[in-house]
Amino acid sequence: MTRSGRWLTLAALLTAVTILGDARPGMAAGLVEEIKQRGTMRFCVADWPYLTKDPKTGKWTGYDADLAEALAGRLGVKAEYVDSSWGNIIPALLAKKCDVAWGGFFHTAEREKVVDYTKDVHNTGLVVVVKQGEARFKSYEDLNRPGIVFSELADIGEIEAKKNFPRATVKILQTDNTNQQALEVAAGRADANVTDVLLAYELIEKKAGIQILAGPIINKSDLGMLVRKDSPDLKDAINQFITESEANGALKALAVKHKVPEGFK
Repeated sequence: MTRSGRWLTLAALLTAVTILGDARPGMAAGLVEEIKQRGTMRFCVADWPYLTKDPKTGKWTGYDADLAEALAGRLGVKAEYVDSSWGNIIPALLAKKCDVAWGGFFHTAEREKVVDYTKDVHNTGLVVVVKQGEARFKSYEDLNRPGIVFSELADIGEIEAKKNFPRATVKILQTDNTNQQALEVAAGRADANVTDVLLAYELIEKKAGIQILAGPIINKSDLGMLVRKDSPDLKDAINQFITESEANGALKALAVKHKVPEGFK
C-alpha cells in the first residue's frame, strides 16, 4: 500500500466510525446531548508525546489529536482544545471547563476517587534516563544511594523515584515543561530522571543528550480518557467508540502513522 493510500484508509476507517456512531440510539442524553447542542467537544490537554502544540500556529497534532477529532466527529461536532498544565487538567475537568481530560494519565487510586477512566486507548511505562555516555551507572541499584539526584516533576515520576530509589535525593522542578526533567540530566544538573518511556524515545530521537538505563519498565500502565463521574452517558459513548476503533483497525492505523514504539499502543 502506498503512503497516501494508508492515510486514506485511516481516514475512511475513522469516517466509518463517525457514521456508525451517529446512527446509534441512546447517545442523546445528558452531557452527550449538551455537547451536540453546543457544537463542540472540549478536551483538556497538555503537551506529551502523543499530543503536541505548534507554538506558531497553536494547532494540536499527534495520535491523540487525530483520535479526538474522530471522537468529536462521531457526535457530529468539532473538537476544541482547552490548554491546561498537567497539574491543572483534572481540576479543570471537575470545574467543567472541558468535557474530557485527554493525555497520559496513569491509573491511580487517588484519581479514581474523583474521576472515571474510559476504556484504555494507550499503554506506557516509566524508564530511567541518564546522561548520554554516562558510565558510572550500570543498573538501577547504582542509583539507589546517597548523593544521587533525580530531577522530577510533581507527578508519577516523583512517586516512583522516591519508591524505587529511597536513598537518593529527588529534586522537584516547578515547571509544566515535561521535557525539562530529562534536560536537567543532559545538562549535568541531575544524575537521573524517571520518565515516560514514550517521552524518553522522543527525546533520544531528537538527540537531547540522554540515554535509557538498562532495567525493567517501571509501573507499566494502561491509559484512557478521564470524564466526570456525573457523565456516564459520555463515558459509554467514548467506550463504544474505542471498542469499534479497535475492531475496525483505526487504532492500529494510528499507531503505525505516529510510529508508536513496538510493544506499546
